[in-house]
Amino acid sequence: MLILQVIAAGAALLLFAFVAIENLDQTVMLSFFGREVGPHHVFVLLIASVLIGALLGIAAMSARVIRLKRDLRRAARQVAALDCEVADLRIEPLGPTAPAEPKEPMS
Repeated sequence: MLILQVIAAGAALLLFAFVAIENLDQTVMLSFFGREVGPHHVFVLLIASVLIGALLGIAAMSARVIRLKRDLRRAARQVAALDCEVADLRIEPLGPTAPAEPKEPMS
């Protein structure tokens, strides 16, 4: 998933780079809750948005990896518990055992 995001971001950067070469003076004003911020180059905003998207993709991937490792640890603990149960069943005798008779000394 992350590889596709990086490829798409690279393609968008190349496409926008060709446009930005022709129109070097394109700037935009940003408005956050009524406060004007800017002027910013459109090219800089595109790079920032791609970087933010890549970082969010990496964060999502990290969360999935953490969840996968947690599930694998849980499964390993369950398998170990089942192995202990099977080992306990193998150790226990299957039926009643007769007590060992003492041997009589030879005369």
